[in-house]
Amino acid sequence: MAKKLLIIDDSFLVRSGLEGAFKKSGKWEISLAENGKIGLEKILSEKPDIVIMDIEMPEMDGLATLKEIGSRKRSGEILKSLPVIILSGTMYENDENIRRAKMLGASDVMAKPMGKSSTVTIDVTALQERMEKLLA
Repeated sequence: MAKKLLIIDDSFLVRSGLEGAFKKSGKWEISLAENGKIGLEKILSEKPDIVIMDIEMPEMDGLATLKEIGSRKRSGEILKSLPVIILSGTMYENDENIRRAKMLGASDVMAKPMGKSSTVTIDVTALQERMEKLLA
């Protein structure tokens, strides 16, 4: 049975690139959101098994979303076991965001390559292996 994956990223190229790569495996039922506010609504309504999220997004960034997810895990609205992987393009420029993401409950953090072809250079195989370990 396919696991539910929610991809939250403001970049259409990243969302669609990841969606295409994960669809090929046949292991994932994929949902997309372009910012943390929409992503949080989808977490509550669609109950994904795992979330991949960017940090820097408009309207509600990844850190604010992680904080809200944590709050809702504590209240029981979201399963405490929901893993959230941060896929960040600013990982190396802003270590503080990565530290904060981990403190706020990110299960894993992975670098998102920069540039126009960033979706091509994301190591989807490594990302999927990390996702499967978190779900095991």
